[in-house]
Amino acid sequence: MLAALLAAEPVEARIDHIALVVGERVVLGSDLAVEERLAQMDPIPIPALQRRRAASREEWLIDAAVIRGLAGSTSVYTPSPADVALRVERVRAQMPDEGAWFVFLATAGLTADTFASLIYTRLVVERYVQRNAGVVALGDGPEADEAYAAWVSGLRARVAIRRPALP
Repeated sequence: MLAALLAAEPVEARIDHIALVVGERVVLGSDLAVEERLAQMDPIPIPALQRRRAASREEWLIDAAVIRGLAGSTSVYTPSPADVALRVERVRAQMPDEGAWFVFLATAGLTADTFASLIYTRLVVERYVQRNAGVVALGDGPEADEAYAAWVSGLRARVAIRRPALP
């Protein structure tokens, strides 16, 4: 048996890939897949951001990486553990049972802790936008979308954004 395994031709398999590099933050292909699923389960409470995410998961993840980098560890943007737990539970409650929750985590390559970390990051981004984007961008409708796009493009200009080519 061991001889057969050693004699077998190696198989190349892609586990994941780097989809984007935003400043020093890496966005993986699996991050895009998780975002696709979360878009249905965890709406963003800021209409312009929600529409931006609906239009392009990739652009939303670029925005989120840029904003998260700017927010740093500033306490005013830091959600409480209770806020994170509430948001995690809101997503988890949409699963039909405990098994479905664990399947969701496993297929996304996440654990309960790394999922909570993902939610933490989303909350930081939302708080940064609410505090800094301006009243118009926080509204609803085309004016809010335009105001948000103008605001975030100024932030994006400060950060290198790369899209590595796939081999």
